[in-house]
Amino acid sequence: MLRKFFRILVIVAAVFGAIVSAGIGFGIYKNRALAADGRAYVDAAVPAIAAHWSKDELWSRAAPELKQHLQPGDLDRLFNIFSRLGDLVQYEGATNQNASEFTSTGSGTVATANYVAKAKFQNGEATFQLLVVKRDGQWMIQGFRVDSPVLAPGTPHPERL
Repeated sequence: MLRKFFRILVIVAAVFGAIVSAGIGFGIYKNRALAADGRAYVDAAVPAIAAHWSKDELWSRAAPELKQHLQPGDLDRLFNIFSRLGDLVQYEGATNQNASEFTSTGSGTVATANYVAKAKFQNGEATFQLLVVKRDGQWMIQGFRVDSPVLAPGTPHPERL
């Protein structure tokens, strides 16, 4: 009788362990897919924005929270500073710092991710830090920061939105 109990206990523990392992594996797979999707978005967005420092390219990708945060003239001021770097020469791609997905009641599934990207410009190098959010299947930029020694002289450093 005791032997049968332990046998059942071992089977239940093995099934539970398999379910937990499968759940963890699925979560890792889904997170990697989310990170790759976000990276593709960032790898398209940064060159479009920074090639000739287009405020319109950033604005068209900005999340509502970023748009609400901006005051009149902010983009003009910042993009005048960013333009000191000159035109984009080489984009080196983004790396994911973290990605997470959660479900919120009323707003569906929301994903957020942080990326760092590096690029070379006519007048120097820059590092970008982006916070992106995915809502209703669409990625948007929620935070945009540019760091470069070229931007430091005479300006608050680092520049970010």
